[in-house]
Amino acid sequence: MTAPLLLAIVVSMIVGVALLAFLLRMGQRQGRARLNAEGFQELEVMVKGRYVPEAVEVRRGIPVRLHFRREEDTPCSEQVLFSDFHTGSRLPAHQTTLVSFIPTRCGDFMFTCAYGMYQGRLVVVEPTRRDLRKVSGSRSQVHGEGLPGLTGNSSSPLGLISGELGADERD
Repeated sequence: MTAPLLLAIVVSMIVGVALLAFLLRMGQRQGRARLNAEGFQELEVMVKGRYVPEAVEVRRGIPVRLHFRREEDTPCSEQVLFSDFHTGSRLPAHQTTLVSFIPTRCGDFMFTCAYGMYQGRLVVVEPTRRDLRKVSGSRSQVHGEGLPGLTGNSSSPLGLISGELGADERD
């Protein structure tokens, strides 16, 4: 092999590895909550130096359960705040905390730690017809009042409700 060919191969490999690392990191930046059999959109958000994923996409009008898994004990991450909706939740260290709500309006909304150092985005979009069909099918199978996991009433525009998961509900 000649030196220019060897150099081209090495440079190509470095660029390929850098591109792969970038794409993998981008995959962690945004997550879309998935609809479960109960009719909830669910997603786990890891809290460790930042929120992963940094952006959470949910559908308007469909109940959401965000599982905040705090894997650190730094004071900054003790709370998650949804300031646009005047609400938030305490996040105990090394535990998963459930934050449930029904997004009632579309848009980009920031959520942060108590000091504003950790920042995430809640992206609320219109539901698709497929989403609505799935949810209406799920709700017709639920017995009793309302959907399980969403209890009480809140004056928050998102109807945000939060609480710690019991030991049997954690990963």
